[in-house]
Amino acid sequence: MKKTLILALLFSVGVSSDYFGQAIQQKSAQQSEQTELAPEKIAELQRKITQIEAHIQAIETKKAYVLSDPSELEKATASGWFDSMESIKQELLSRKQTLLNALNGFDNE
Repeated sequence: MKKTLILALLFSVGVSSDYFGQAIQQKSAQQSEQTELAPEKIAELQRKITQIEAHIQAIETKKAYVLSDPSELEKATASGWFDSMESIKQELLSRKQTLLNALNGFDNE
């Protein structure tokens, strides 16, 4: 009786582990399929990244202009414009990194 019970228990454990192993493999396969981005999504992410880069370039261009004109420099410094632009630039860089992560599959879970 004990041998039968032990064999039944071992059989149950074997069947259960096989079932759960297959379930895990199926879930993993589904997740890898989900991480594939559609071409439209890739294009959208790339467009957003390009916009962010253009915005950062515009900030740098304006900064160069302000630094070259003493009266603009004085106004910008007094108003805290440089700090504001640096804050915006850091936010843009963070957003760009998030988009790059999504594009490269690091943020698709």
